[in-house]
Amino acid sequence: LLVRNLEHSQRQHGALVEAVLDGDADGAREIAREHCAGTAALLRGFLA
Repeated sequence: LLVRNLEHSQRQHGALVEAVLDGDADGAREIAREHCAGTAALLRGFLA
């Protein structure tokens, strides 16, 4: 489970960097929002 989550997180980070470098503020914002929401949900699951 953790390895899969880390791989997904790395893909999101890569997509975020690409969006920033491409000047795609809206895309970067959405990727960051999805990443933060998913990470928060994962952490809440660990704490439950």
